[in-house]
Amino acid sequence: MSGNTPEFQYGQRVRLPDKTGIVTVKIQTPSGGNTVLGVTDPDGKWRELILTVEELRRVRVATEDGAASPEMVLAGLWAERMVASVRSATSTVLASSRLRPYPHQMSAVYGQMLPQSKLRFLLADEPGTGKTIMSGLWLREAQRLGLVKRALVVCPAHLVQKWRADFDRFFGGGLQEVTLETVQQGTLSISNHAIWVVSMHRAAKNPTVLEGIRPVNGGWDAVIFDEAHRMTPTAETFHNVGKALMKVPHALFLTATPHRGKEWLFQDLLHLVDPELFPEVEPPARGRQPRRTARRKLKPGPVHFLRRMKEPLVDYDRTRKLFKPRQAKNVKVFLNGEEQDFHDRAIALVREFFPPEARSLAGLVYGKRAASSLHALSRTLHRRSEKMGTDPTAPVGDNWYDEGAEDGGEGRVEGVRSVDAKAEREAIRGMLDELEPLLGPELEVSKWAPMIDHCLTPHGITPDGDRQVVVFTEYADTAGWLVKRFQDAGFPSRRYSGDENHLTRAQTQADFQKGDFQVLVSTDAGNEGIDLQSANVLVNWDMPWSLVRLEQRLGRIHRIGQQRKAWFYNLVALGTRESQAHETLLDNLVNAANQLDGRIFDSLNAVMERLDITSCFDPPVVPGGRVASETDIVRVFNEIRSEAEYLESGIDLDLAQSARRSELLQRIEPDTVERFLDRLVAAGLVTRDPVPLADRGFYYLSSVGWKLPRNLPTETGGRTLVTTREALRQELVEGGKQRAAKATLLTPSRPLFYQLTQAIRDRTEAAMWQGAALSDPSAQQDYTLFVYETTLEVGNGGTEVKVSWLIGVDQHGKANRVAWETLPNLAPPSEPASRPLDAQAEASAAAHADHLAAAETKQRKSAAEKWATGLKRELRDLPNVTTEHIPDLQTRIRERQRLEANVQTRINQAQQQAEITHTRPRRLGWAHVIADQQIVEDPDSEDVSMRHVTRLLEQEHFIVDDVSGENIGFDLLAERGADQRCVEVKGRRGSASSKGIELTGGELEAARTMGEEYWLYVVDHCEDGIGRLFSAWQNPERVFRDDFKPVPAVRLPGSALEAARNRKGH
Repeated sequence: MSGNTPEFQYGQRVRLPDKTGIVTVKIQTPSGGNTVLGVTDPDGKWRELILTVEELRRVRVATEDGAASPEMVLAGLWAERMVASVRSATSTVLASSRLRPYPHQMSAVYGQMLPQSKLRFLLADEPGTGKTIMSGLWLREAQRLGLVKRALVVCPAHLVQKWRADFDRFFGGGLQEVTLETVQQGTLSISNHAIWVVSMHRAAKNPTVLEGIRPVNGGWDAVIFDEAHRMTPTAETFHNVGKALMKVPHALFLTATPHRGKEWLFQDLLHLVDPELFPEVEPPARGRQPRRTARRKLKPGPVHFLRRMKEPLVDYDRTRKLFKPRQAKNVKVFLNGEEQDFHDRAIALVREFFPPEARSLAGLVYGKRAASSLHALSRTLHRRSEKMGTDPTAPVGDNWYDEGAEDGGEGRVEGVRSVDAKAEREAIRGMLDELEPLLGPELEVSKWAPMIDHCLTPHGITPDGDRQVVVFTEYADTAGWLVKRFQDAGFPSRRYSGDENHLTRAQTQADFQKGDFQVLVSTDAGNEGIDLQSANVLVNWDMPWSLVRLEQRLGRIHRIGQQRKAWFYNLVALGTRESQAHETLLDNLVNAANQLDGRIFDSLNAVMERLDITSCFDPPVVPGGRVASETDIVRVFNEIRSEAEYLESGIDLDLAQSARRSELLQRIEPDTVERFLDRLVAAGLVTRDPVPLADRGFYYLSSVGWKLPRNLPTETGGRTLVTTREALRQELVEGGKQRAAKATLLTPSRPLFYQLTQAIRDRTEAAMWQGAALSDPSAQQDYTLFVYETTLEVGNGGTEVKVSWLIGVDQHGKANRVAWETLPNLAPPSEPASRPLDAQAEASAAAHADHLAAAETKQRKSAAEKWATGLKRELRDLPNVTTEHIPDLQTRIRERQRLEANVQTRINQAQQQAEITHTRPRRLGWAHVIADQQIVEDPDSEDVSMRHVTRLLEQEHFIVDDVSGENIGFDLLAERGADQRCVEVKGRRGSASSKGIELTGGELEAARTMGEEYWLYVVDHCEDGIGRLFSAWQNPERVFRDDFKPVPAVRLPGSALEAARNRKGH
């Protein structure tokens, strides 16, 4: 080549003109007047660059002289820490969320769901166990791990806003609703929104919506089906929604009633869950069993299925039950004279004017409304007068009841023809002329005083107090009237009914849970899926038509989070058709329920179906013509419970505790993210200006000399509104500060955060390669710090997973893994210093990185093999079990062979996931760390204090683990059931009040990160070999806030310790 053309050697690392990264030279050849430079990127990707002579002269060889900017290297090290947290942490969602999952939730998500690269799962826990929470947690973690990019939630219409509210509250929001407009405008295909929710009813009834959300159009990686039991062949339109959406990589089905007493319905649901492994079930002909249902009952294994019953669920202490006791009572009330008179006259109207085929139903409807409230009766009479004869085809036979309608469909009797319309309207008008003047506030209501005296007052529910109650009624008319009645009596009250839109209902429910008002009067719009456990008393002002609804009503307050015993009251109006039919049955039901500790309310519908009592208003008799007795009800419940226990899954409390512990130790809190931003500012990479939305956590972020990732939304001037505090953002939005909702979340669980950290890696790559000098006030000797990364290739190159570590090499060449939590100890040196990379230290670090990569590969391979073995064991008999009932031999053989082939394919896929190899680890960066020892520990005092504090904690029945060697910011991890303490121990000779203590930057960050779970124990007078507890402080960051600074080390003087001890009352 020409002497004027720079020449580069094979393997040299260089920086290209106007680029921040580093590439490796592979070949250099002339091309006319230019030069072709063949290079590989850090990930090994080949590129050929055509450079002019001038451009070639601007190529710089990347040196390793240790003279890079310390601030830039620190920014790069912190970026690597953030990337590692996204890739490898057990959880990144929980650190920034209000959510604190219970053991059964942790074991489900982190033990059974997340380990599956292809999730086809039926989560069938009993009501109130938090299935929505588990689903949202899985979805957010699956997004972080790259398993899911786009997802759809399908749920009943009245739960759409609840899903959105739960995502806003716990998972950072972003759940957008699919409407007809979003489909017609093509928003689904062009929007950046990753997760959507659609009403099951809208998808079932609108072909345009159903077509728009099909996987081929929506691009879904995952679909979550809530209330999945609705999608059975008996509900054809809902079933069609399930079939249209089931062909996605991940499908999660949620239901509390997977079986519903019919094996064929359960097996059909399993077909939707995994159609490749569970054959389709043909619905039975009326009155017959289905032809293609396996003879043996299916019990899917943990790969596909999970069902936990309420009663055994416990907290982390393994003793405290998550569900409180419950008790039911019937309060019987005779209608007063006026109520009885109008009730009887209403029934007489039915006998006189309704056609014979409609009289039974109409009499039941009129009687129920009169017993509910005279106000409801008056509204019914008005509507009857207006609608009479408008619906001559209205169903009035056996199929009149519509579970999907809020009033059960009974309103349809208002349009039935009259045998004499003119005379009926005159009779109604005369009756209303007498009734309506009585409907003022002075009206005596027979149920009111018994409700106050027997249902509310015994539980401390008094006017304008802080105790709450939920009152259910069948009718929006009665609900509105009751709200007014409660308000006049001094009880702040609101209505929750189908007459309000979904947004209004969602806000009402949220306000009730916050305690903004006392009485929630709900129709059956609130009987399914919503949380009302801030109240522990529920009153059924009316009994519902359907026993399904009674079961669902009671589940609103008997949920996880209920802190008191739950009480259920049924107000039974005597002297009505309702009481004539069911007084005895309700007594027997309540007695049986209390005998069974309330457990019958979780299976009430199934019990009554088996007794052939499908409605609260069917004749309550069993074969032989007698009323179902308490003994009958208990016997049937025990039969059903035994069947349900066949499907019951266990809870791996050890796994849940392990996942919880891992999450705690790996947690990246908002304070940690803010320290990362501090490093970016110090390196001159960004500017960060506070935003007056809150005291901290909201900023304007702007890049300096480069562009932020394009997906980060920018405002005028190119700056981006960001927040590190997800929970605070939600609190501000709920408080009316809607601007907070526009802030981009910078938390490790969010894709935009990962994009930002990747951009910072690119900007700091050259400095990281060059290296720099840093200081560590906690170190006793100099060392060299390295960052290495390896790529794990899973399934013969199917997927790649990157893993990185910090490795420290001491002055003797010994290498050890270093915890990321030690980074806060590092700072730029007090004086400029640089030292070239030591070849011996690098060789030692590289060898240790090889060892870590091999260990990581072995651990992941072992876990994958264990999973594949479990899958094989679960699926091996499935083809036989699901086909043995097929009578025709050839058909049976063909179906069995098809299923066996699918099973083998699934097993092969799992076994491929256990084929894991790793690449040779590559160095990402390094720094020479100078020991700037400001913290001098006395080893003898440390030993004495550790023994002393361990003994104190064990006396309080904690299980104590010494983690001081892991350099994670504290010394002891103490666990006592749900109580966890991350304990930092400081020992001193003499008095701590005179000598004080020192904390490293890592310990400071851990204190901020763990908040109430972090404890500081100070032991003084350790010279006697025993020591004395000076004091212990929970959340020392709060206690010593004025003394804590985000620096590599801080000293707490003895005076500060003494003052804090005095405030505690020592």
